[in-house]
Amino acid sequence: MKQNLETLPASPALVSRFLDIRERPEINPKKDDFKDVFSDEQSRKHAFWEAKKAFEFIFERATFLRHLEQKPNKESFIYLKRVRSFGLILKSLYFFVNSSHKCTEKLSKFLYFLGQYNDSYNIAPSEENKKEIINNIDVIDLSINFCNTSEFRGYATGVLSEIEKLLQEKIFPVKKFHVLRIKIRSLANLTQTLAVENYGGSLHWLFYSLDMLSREMGKHHKKLVQKGLRGEINYDKSMVEIEPHIALEFNRIKPFIEKVCGLK
Repeated sequence: MKQNLETLPASPALVSRFLDIRERPEINPKKDDFKDVFSDEQSRKHAFWEAKKAFEFIFERATFLRHLEQKPNKESFIYLKRVRSFGLILKSLYFFVNSSHKCTEKLSKFLYFLGQYNDSYNIAPSEENKKEIINNIDVIDLSINFCNTSEFRGYATGVLSEIEKLLQEKIFPVKKFHVLRIKIRSLANLTQTLAVENYGGSLHWLFYSLDMLSREMGKHHKKLVQKGLRGEINYDKSMVEIEPHIALEFNRIKPFIEKVCGLK
């Protein structure tokens, strides 16, 4: 039986504008164009609930298992990657706004093994990773105990400090390069939900700028992962030279990150 379109659930904003905010907004904001949004407890809670809503909208258990069990194909790969993308947004929000500054264990494990499975999808999908995904799928816990503003600022300050420290190095192991990329991606994910609601504005611009850095580093890391899976390199022992413009671009937008997080 066909569903009446009026009865279908509307896509959360983070889902419907997912691609839109990955387009550069036509503005060149200054620091005064940004507001301290994350010092406000309600803004942090809103960002989390919107990320949770988007993940729950995309992740439908039966659909997920159907794609997971199918032979490798383009449609299933896109869906599995999409689930993980929205899961990672939610995971980043846990780091910033949860009182423990940790993601729930089962969600973290689910996303980890899904990432491992996706990395090998077009080469040799891992049955072991598939089993781990299924083991965690029914016990994903999305509960949270929100941190206060001081705790949020402390965590955000720590993330920025870690990124700055890593960017002082020119060459480092692939795993360390991946850690740097994850830190930058977490900042992009933090701003993403509110950027959707500020489409075309300064928060959209900030998210876009962070996301572009993350995506550039992600493409480079993916190539190294694929080479490792094919046996062309020893992933654990490989070194990466970071492009100088990565540090320059991050330092350029850092004052804006500090402003929206209430750090300066």
